[in-house]
Amino acid sequence: MERQQTKLYFAIWKLKGNEKLQAIKYFISCGEDIHERDKNELTPLHQAVGCGDVEAVKLLLKLGANPNAIDIYGRTPLFYTAFSPKYNGRQLDEALIAGNADTTIYDVNGHTRDQFVYSFKSSMFYRPEPEAVEEQPEEVAPSAPVKRAGRRKA
Repeated sequence: MERQQTKLYFAIWKLKGNEKLQAIKYFISCGEDIHERDKNELTPLHQAVGCGDVEAVKLLLKLGANPNAIDIYGRTPLFYTAFSPKYNGRQLDEALIAGNADTTIYDVNGHTRDQFVYSFKSSMFYRPEPEAVEEQPEEVAPSAPVKRAGRRKA
């Protein structure tokens, strides 16, 4: 049976600002489980990091969220700072590390958080330098050599 999203998940993803923080406090005080996991083993802390909310992350840590909880891929919330939609990954990193996040945990692929972030960002944002790509005629013969894009030599 698939796990249902809780009120806490709703608050984290749908509410904004102080309304979100008040809802998180309220739902936890009413018995919502701060360690509840979804079908991918994501906790509310993973979710708060995923939506880039530094204040929600700090609040969840203050209320007892585990900064080292791992999902089905062996990733802690610290790994998810790479996906921050607000480009505030550094603030999220600082909040999690201040909350005792372990930076040495490996995911299922054997990557540390830093290796994962580097790999993710380089694969998402790498664009070859314009001068590294050779202009090709519209019709290239199958035997014609093709220069592959790559990093420029220093």
